[in-house]
Amino acid sequence: MDGFSLVQIRNFIAVADSGSFTEAGKLVDSAQSAVSTSVKRFEEALGVELFNRHSSSGVVLTPAGEEIYQLAHRITADCASLDRWKNAAKDPTLTIGCVQAITPTVLHPLFRSMRTIGVKGVLTEGNDIEIVQSLERQKCDIAIALDLVGLEMYTERGANLKFESVTETPVVAIAHSRHPIARQGAAPLSHILRYRLAVIENSANSQLIRYLDSQVSGSPLKITGVKTLATLQALVKTGTHVGFVPEHLITPESYNSQMTIVTMREELPAVRLGILYKNGDRSAWPDFVGLKSAAQEALKSLMG
Repeated sequence: MDGFSLVQIRNFIAVADSGSFTEAGKLVDSAQSAVSTSVKRFEEALGVELFNRHSSSGVVLTPAGEEIYQLAHRITADCASLDRWKNAAKDPTLTIGCVQAITPTVLHPLFRSMRTIGVKGVLTEGNDIEIVQSLERQKCDIAIALDLVGLEMYTERGANLKFESVTETPVVAIAHSRHPIARQGAAPLSHILRYRLAVIENSANSQLIRYLDSQVSGSPLKITGVKTLATLQALVKTGTHVGFVPEHLITPESYNSQMTIVTMREELPAVRLGILYKNGDRSAWPDFVGLKSAAQEALKSLMG
């Protein structure tokens, strides 16, 4: 036999994963005899024995089978990518992940830019770790995110994620106009850190918290972590908390005369805002490249 089929490859993987021809048949919705015949023909086409069928542990891979198993997974993954490409060509709809805290700020300009290239977008929200997991599991194609400090733990697992910074924005402190720190004028950071603080929970702010913590000695920081900008603003409006936020999140719609940006003597580290995606797979397709370009232009326009 000169060749082999994708069905044979999938049956081989099912047997390897289940350790049984009978269980493999259930996985691929086929009779045990059909799976056994399929795998036998696959072995004949390759000229090697892939399984030890007489092991006390059941059906186990031979050394050659272990090597072919890795190759087989790559082949089926490539075929899945081709299927996604075919479906995307018919209906260019991409799923966009966005860190929940910045969705209201970036969503509308992004979708306006996408319409100019004929790509429809579906939004998925979450915190930055959830967005990274969605990319890793191919539940979204691209994400708008703040600088992800914890990204290394995903790249070590082979997720092959890439973050492209579009712009940097300073972190500022905001307070209610009646808060003592708002009436102080240019305040040293050490004075601000004496009060109760509020930050939006994400990896970029985890980095910020570590920085702030390094600026104090003695009593630990009193920090409240919140999920959204609206919750942070609600805390600030009570006059009990000073909030730390990336400056680009402060828009006319979210800001009012009761709130003020605290003048600080020191400058806080900037936060990067950019595009996060899984390198390879869809990242070279025309619709994906167009979306990435649209997202970058939307972010630049937003910061403009």
